[in-house]
Amino acid sequence: MIHHPDLATTPTVTTLLEGVPDGVVVSDAGGTITFVNRRLEELTGFGREELLGRSVEALVPLRHREQHVVDRASFDAQGRSRPMGRSGAVVCLRRDGSEIPVHVSLTPSRRRTDR
Repeated sequence: MIHHPDLATTPTVTTLLEGVPDGVVVSDAGGTITFVNRRLEELTGFGREELLGRSVEALVPLRHREQHVVDRASFDAQGRSRPMGRSGAVVCLRRDGSEIPVHVSLTPSRRRTDR
């Protein structure tokens, strides 16, 4: 997941992210989804239009959402790349309610001092 409000509107970056074989979610600092690639749509069953403008917690199973909000705020405050999940095991909620295991790496789009 990449946190940056304007990244998805950059044509070159959008083209690159569409070509990535993994699912990609871009969100702003508030956790609002600003971009998803086709692969994420395929993996989750959600259409792009269903996710854009929604909170990233839409992809987090209900039992993990409250903690995810806390963890997301902590990530934003720290502003450094890191894998998500202590054990590396993270699940993503699919449109049909099922869950799929995913590996998530969080990457801020800018350093904390650039805000």
